[in-house]
Amino acid sequence: MPLTKKQQEILLSSLLGTRIYTFVIIALYAGLRREEVLGLQWDCVFLEADDPYISVQRSVTWKNNRPIISEILKSDAARRVIPIVPELADHLTAEKEKSKGKFVIGGQYPLTETGFRRRWEAIDTRSTYTETTIDKNGKEVEIEHKLGEKIKYHNDLYLSIDFHVTPHLLRHTYITRLILAGVNIKVVQYLAGHATVDITLNIYTHLMEHSPKDTAGAVFAAFDIIKSVAPSLASEGAIAAELAPIISG
Repeated sequence: MPLTKKQQEILLSSLLGTRIYTFVIIALYAGLRREEVLGLQWDCVFLEADDPYISVQRSVTWKNNRPIISEILKSDAARRVIPIVPELADHLTAEKEKSKGKFVIGGQYPLTETGFRRRWEAIDTRSTYTETTIDKNGKEVEIEHKLGEKIKYHNDLYLSIDFHVTPHLLRHTYITRLILAGVNIKVVQYLAGHATVDITLNIYTHLMEHSPKDTAGAVFAAFDIIKSVAPSLASEGAIAAELAPIISG
């Protein structure tokens, strides 16, 4: 299940100031795959454009913990332009000002697998969990560590996340938000970097079937009432150039 709006807010507020925050907000607000976020360099982040955007051109995978940078993406469709929403633009602008390297995540060099896992620990550390221990009678018991409890070895931190989080779930949440907002399915396919629209439909059809915006559009159309339920993502610049043939086609 994708994260709810409230869960997204909790996640971002819990991680503010941590080294995983930038990764999380990019995946959540731009829908990039893990390897795409890790491969993102500042030369592909266009914050000064009239419509700020990210150009997905590289990925980083790991072999024996060593990062491997590649310009060969998962498919041709993975090479795409993603609009940068204001909240993400504000954060990236601040990050770029203090950055000393070419990679958005990691600095001068991409993260190793170990380096990424260490950053992700900021999420695990703040998440509620069940601990199995032995009581005074020698019996195995489970102790629930709940929201608001102090985190071991971190007296100034408290458990604040009570839902599961993975890199893919952040991307899944982004795509779900687009569909529930009534964005044209071909545009969703493009932004998700799916090779075919069938991939998008197979994964997300259930959302469209139950989307109030989608059903409303069908009803209005049946009564010859013109009502646009797919908002335009951009009107000019690089984004519009990429999306125009997709929407019209």
